[in-house]
This record gives sequence, C-alpha cells and structure tokens, in this order.
Amino acid sequence: MATDSQLQEGQQPHPLDGVRQEAARTTAAQVRTDLNDLTARQTALAVGAGWSAAAEETFRQVIGMERKAGLEMRVALGEEGQKFMRYTKSLSDMTLPELQAEYAETRRVTLELLDELLNTPGVKAWTFGEEVPPDIYIVALRQRLTRLGDALAEEKLQD
Repeated sequence: MATDSQLQEGQQPHPLDGVRQEAARTTAAQVRTDLNDLTARQTALAVGAGWSAAAEETFRQVIGMERKAGLEMRVALGEEGQKFMRYTKSLSDMTLPELQAEYAETRRVTLELLDELLNTPGVKAWTFGEEVPPDIYIVALRQRLTRLGDALAEEKLQD
C-alpha cells in the first residue's frame, strides 16, 4: 500500500511494503503450512508427463531462481547454512527428467533451509534489497515460489 507522501510524489511503494502488511496479518507457521500445500501441488505438476522439450528452459529458469532464494538463506545462516550446499551438474546439461527431479530436490532443500532460518534466533535474510527477519522473509518466499510455480503451470498449458 502506498503512503500518502508516496502518492503525492508519484512514487511506487516498495515491494516489501505489501509483504510486511501480509506478514502482519498471518503467522510464519501458517505461511509454512501454505508452503507445504503449494509444494505438493507444484511438485505434482512438475513430475507429471506431457511436457515438451521447450519446457526444459522454463525448468532451468525456475530452478535457478529458487536456488537464488536458497543462497539468500545460506548467506543469512553463515557457516550453518553451508551444510545445505549441494553440488549438481549444470542445469544446462540436465535433461527434462533430470530437471523434474532437480525441481523437487531444490524445493526440498529450500524448505529445509527455511526451517533452519525460522529456528535460528536473531538471523535476518536479504530480500527485495533489504535485510528482513524470518517472519517477513517467509512471506516474500511464498510469493516468489508461487510466481515460479505459476510460470511452470503456464508452460504446461502451452504444451
């Protein structure tokens, strides 16, 4: 929601303004439950059949963006975050079945990292160019993962 001064000056609200408002209306536990449901739906879609070879690029983009969220959380967790580091072959070298499996594995690690972030006192993570506490970060992450899943669903509809 834009403030009166932002509207008067013609400025757009910062993306975190909406995230903060949403975080104030819910709990991290509820958002985490929502992420479980979202993950179940998105993973079922991703592993399903009927994808064209053109979907590989969408999978690569979506996985890459989710890995960026993982990086944000690993950095926030410092040394503790390094235990979540995974080494895979390059996404560009993965076939569609490998990408489908990697999508599910990336999500599993994302949620493990998130749980670690939520359970680590005093930690903050970067999102939208600002350092935020976990109760804000989880809402931003849910929005991001929803958009990424929507991109996959759109690709599926085109196939």
